[in-house]
Amino acid sequence: MPRLSLELARLHKHQGELDACCQALQESFRINPLWTPTVSLHVDCLLEQGERLDEAEQQLRRVLAQVPEDTELRAYLAYVLGRRDAFAEAADQAERVLRAEPGHEWAWNQLKYYAEKLQAEGRPLQLARQLVENRPGDVDAWLALADLDDDREAREKALRTALLYSPRSRAINDRLLQLLMEGERFAEVRELLAAPCWEGKPPVEMALYGPRALRGEGDAGAIEALRGLLAQHPDYYDGWRQLADWHDEDGQYPAYIVAAREMVRLEPRLAMAHGFLGHALLLNGDKAEALPAFEQAWALDGRYGFAAFNTFDLLRELQGPATALERLDALLEAGDPVAAWRRVLPWPGATATRPCCSAR
Repeated sequence: MPRLSLELARLHKHQGELDACCQALQESFRINPLWTPTVSLHVDCLLEQGERLDEAEQQLRRVLAQVPEDTELRAYLAYVLGRRDAFAEAADQAERVLRAEPGHEWAWNQLKYYAEKLQAEGRPLQLARQLVENRPGDVDAWLALADLDDDREAREKALRTALLYSPRSRAINDRLLQLLMEGERFAEVRELLAAPCWEGKPPVEMALYGPRALRGEGDAGAIEALRGLLAQHPDYYDGWRQLADWHDEDGQYPAYIVAAREMVRLEPRLAMAHGFLGHALLLNGDKAEALPAFEQAWALDGRYGFAAFNTFDLLRELQGPATALERLDALLEAGDPVAAWRRVLPWPGATATRPCCSAR
């Protein structure tokens, strides 16, 4: 069965065994040489095996000659052509995908890139305008137009038109809510949240804009409104992050700590959550507790500079320069070696302590 061959090939691919992956796919090709998941995986392997672009292009063209309506494989062909710097045909292939499937995000990203290379930056917007004329009931076409048009009024018109066809679409509502917030049109934010289709209970991701609108108006009740929302949705990470941000802005550091701990509870493997907690504890003067929070954040993401520099600084302050210097190599790997050396070079005897750490 082609499915079994595909799963075996995916296992080989995951383990980096590209030759074995290609071999496993041969059985699937024998049964069905046109199956999209098999062809796309094989193309992936070819691209990773020393840039075998010619073979990838030839295979995609053979398959598309028989199934020209396969937008996923046509998007792959556009990508391969782009890798070969054949930007004109790559753009044409991406556009063909979008005329059939206006919601294909990868194809839009490709078209924008190729249009820039061809010095035809207006081509994606022109296509989006054509799509809404030819497919006036296609929500994805209106969303694409809203994303591409720089004119605020045109973006709003596109979003409100899309909303007529899909009033419960979270993607449309979220974009429109963001647009209204940017324009400080807070009353209209509340009107959108009170739309009849939600029956007084908009999704929590949308409901968050209610407290945000109050905050934008300078209403002191914004935090209580957000707390009320979190009482109903205690596992909503973005809500706790928003509350943490506001407590940080207001200098309410004990409350900031509480919100940050909720972030860590909900996303214990997310470095940023631990970074928030470390920051809250640091601002509250709890340096000894902040250090392990920053260390955990850095351990989860070795290139998280905010956590790395705070860990380094706290180690120096709490445990001495020698302990901090033991982490210098890791600090240099965190992404900003210039800032790292600026922290170290003013220390008396720092270079003598670490003679092996020459400029890299």
